[in-house]
Amino acid sequence: MSTTALTINHRLFKEKELFRFSQEKLADYCTPPWEKEIFRFILAWLDPSDSIEQYSSGTTGRSKKLNLLKRSMMHSAMNTCRYFGLGKGQSALLCLPMEYIAGKMMVVRSMVAGLDLQLAEPKSRLDLNGFPAIEFCAMVPLQLLNLLKDAAHFPRIRKILVGGAEISLLLENQLAHVPAEVYASFGMAETCSHIALRCLNGPGRQPDYHALPGVNLGQD
Repeated sequence: MSTTALTINHRLFKEKELFRFSQEKLADYCTPPWEKEIFRFILAWLDPSDSIEQYSSGTTGRSKKLNLLKRSMMHSAMNTCRYFGLGKGQSALLCLPMEYIAGKMMVVRSMVAGLDLQLAEPKSRLDLNGFPAIEFCAMVPLQLLNLLKDAAHFPRIRKILVGGAEISLLLENQLAHVPAEVYASFGMAETCSHIALRCLNGPGRQPDYHALPGVNLGQD
């Protein structure tokens, strides 16, 4: 597993290439703001510091600035990839804003597992026309709900991690006939994304959350 190389939209970038490409994307006025945030994070990840600055969501109190250790983020990413069986060459979709830990962790997961990271504008109504089959992605309930409005043309996604807001019973019931495996996540910025999961559909559907094996609850 490598944390200094990243495949983006089918193109592999090793560390120096990734650094240079990120700088070029930030300098290019044609690069949309949402995409620039991705490359700002990549440059922060590649710098010599051992931590990443992140703000908590504020859902359980006032938002506060955190310094998340990169090794803790890598540990979380490896646990997720191991749990979902994610490996080199599989496609991952990034469709979340980079200001949140969930967006950042999609990049880190792609680095540690050698995933092919596909970039989509993080809108509530995603446009995934033309995207390849996706092995894994994370999204918020509203994005998933909007995808379900045209269930006959549900995108080719195998596994979906959904979190960041409450999952309604209506949404959960609508997942019964979705071909993708959908998992609700429980976690926070302080724990570098999720620490517990619940399968929402299919034969593996679960009534309760269960702890993700090997989770690290502290900044070691």
